[in-house]
Amino acid sequence: IPGVDFDDCQSDRLVLNVLKDMGADIEIGRDGVRVRHSQLIGQAIDCNDFIDQFMLLAVVGAVAEGTTILTGAEACRHKECDRIAAMEESLTAMGASVESLPDGLIVHHSALRGATLSSRRDHRMVMSMTCAAMAAMGETTITDIGCVEKTFPDFVDEMKSLGCDLTTTEV
Repeated sequence: IPGVDFDDCQSDRLVLNVLKDMGADIEIGRDGVRVRHSQLIGQAIDCNDFIDQFMLLAVVGAVAEGTTILTGAEACRHKECDRIAAMEESLTAMGASVESLPDGLIVHHSALRGATLSSRRDHRMVMSMTCAAMAAMGETTITDIGCVEKTFPDFVDEMKSLGCDLTTTEV
């Protein structure tokens, strides 16, 4: 993945360390980040330092062996949508075993299946649910994905370049 800015002031890059701790085979180099297929193991993760990665870590928790406990994310209840409730609902619709906490989620390893999901017009929900769809068996439909333009206008093209079978439709 080229173009990762490790000097950026946002702490989202710290999630790479969490993924490594879970067993991800990640190499960080001058030309970008290289990721290889890995078996991940669930962990207890305090998301406070990288709150915007909470939704992605919930998806990772569903595909990781064991149980992932995400805490420190109470602020997610007050973003574009209640991201904790939205991820619980979306992952449950995809067949995941998920339990809500006041400040996070408990996510158990699950076989994800395709579903129809609402983006809740939240750009980060679109991106996270797209990753979940890539791990799921069957087709997933995510409604109202135009909101992703807010932070990642090239999202659809970038996902296609990674091999994601993604089709957009006008409603």
